[in-house]
Amino acid sequence: MHYRQYRINEFHRQIEFIRQGLYSVVPWAYMTLFTAHELEEAVCGKGYIDIEMLKRHTRYKNDSAS
Repeated sequence: MHYRQYRINEFHRQIEFIRQGLYSVVPWAYMTLFTAHELEEAVCGKGYIDIEMLKRHTRYKNDSAS
């Protein structure tokens, strides 16, 4: 039982620090407006890189795309 409690709570302190830092930038009232998926996307990005879009919008100076 003790081991299970330890595993459940082993990152509690670190998660609390992350939460405090996030709330110092984005107030809790605003956080409730996001779904978990929307918040993940706002923090981490879309999860994929559109290479073709990057190629279309990249300009090289004194170099080439190859």
